[in-house]
Amino acid sequence: MLESKVDKVSGKQLSTENYSSAEKTKLSGIEVGANHYVHPTGDGHEHVPATGSNNSGKVLKAGATAGSASWQALNSGDIPALALSKIVDAGSAAGRDIGASSGNVPVLDAEGKLDVGLLPAIAITDTFVIESEAQMLGLTAQIGDVAVRTDESKSYILKAAGASTLANWEELLSPVSPVQSVAGKTGAVTLSKNDVGLDNIFNYPIASQTAAEAGSATDAYMTPQRTAQAIAAKTAGLGGDMSKAVYDSDNDGKVDAAESADSVPWSGVTGKPGTYPPAAHQHSGADIASGTVAAKRLPAASTSAAGIAQLNNSTSSTSTSQAATAAAVKSAYDLASCKSRVVLSTVEPAGANVWYQELYKEGTEHGKKFFAKALGRDPMGGVAPRYQGIQCNWDKWRQHSGARQ
Repeated sequence: MLESKVDKVSGKQLSTENYSSAEKTKLSGIEVGANHYVHPTGDGHEHVPATGSNNSGKVLKAGATAGSASWQALNSGDIPALALSKIVDAGSAAGRDIGASSGNVPVLDAEGKLDVGLLPAIAITDTFVIESEAQMLGLTAQIGDVAVRTDESKSYILKAAGASTLANWEELLSPVSPVQSVAGKTGAVTLSKNDVGLDNIFNYPIASQTAAEAGSATDAYMTPQRTAQAIAAKTAGLGGDMSKAVYDSDNDGKVDAAESADSVPWSGVTGKPGTYPPAAHQHSGADIASGTVAAKRLPAASTSAAGIAQLNNSTSSTSTSQAATAAAVKSAYDLASCKSRVVLSTVEPAGANVWYQELYKEGTEHGKKFFAKALGRDPMGGVAPRYQGIQCNWDKWRQHSGARQ
């Protein structure tokens, strides 16, 4: 163990690294100041030249000798030729040649216009005034030409080649004027006052002040000014004060001098007549609300008209203008109730007052005889005696009794 120990040497340090002689030689070759750099010289090792203040917009160009470069302006010779496909957004026209042939791009002149030789022939529209369809179809016309037909008061334009074909002509429609006539007149219209309902209006001038104050002109109109002037002239010499404050001092709308007439007593009215005879007049029946109307004022009743009628108690009167009273009607009723009903039959009828029972009859209808019994009923409710064995001639009995078979 002692054989492998290392003795310490004065001025040296112990380390686990083995420091070789080669490393010592390498370190010994380092100059003083180990960060010092020496740039290589020659082509490819030159620095970019300073821009200065005069090289704005310039590019760095290589010089003719190796290692030389300087700032210079870019010219067309410095740009190589590029294919159109390498240029972005060049447009379709960029690939066309300049010229007048098909597919070329024409160039404008100094005034910004195309050369006249590049423009197609332009047809000038002609207008033909004709009198018939035959003349229109016989025209030597081009598309766009116009034919004015005086026979129809219409115009046509040729819309397709071939003026001799009617279908190639198109009628030109003119807008219809909203005014077709004026006061029933057409064409060049000249109106008079009669045409517009002013036949009673006269074309008078405005009256002069002199004419207005004179008030004698019949052929002039008065304006408010002329009217005021005329009134002032006519009332200038009348005198007095016509202001409202004077004639209507209490401002109640009445002339003060006339207000006293509202309360004048009857005795204060002069010139009135002594008597007032009534004048003939008529009133409507609706105006009569009270009192009694005299009978002579009312119409009489008849079988054909309504009116008033006199009452009558008679039961034998034949009047057609009088009315029966209740008493007359009752008397007629009682008289009618006392009449007997006489019946001739083989079986006793219901409701008969006198019944003649037929027992036998002989002979013809007008010469026969019969035997009957009579049953009399008193109209007051009593029973009359019964008679039997009556024999008489039929015709005489029927005339006497009014019986029916």
